[in-house]
Amino acid sequence: MTEVTVRIEDEWVAAAKRQAGDQGISMNEILRQAIARGLGAIDEPVRKLNLDK
Repeated sequence: MTEVTVRIEDEWVAAAKRQAGDQGISMNEILRQAIARGLGAIDEPVRKLNLDK
């Protein structure tokens, strides 16, 4: 595995931290999974929680 540095929006970092806390995994793993999904490397559906009414 190769280590890279990526600059992302502050809001994305906050969202990744929230998801990591909710799922009990690292923020790095949340971002790795998101990138893999975006590149089509994994077939998992994107889980969306629409709690806004």
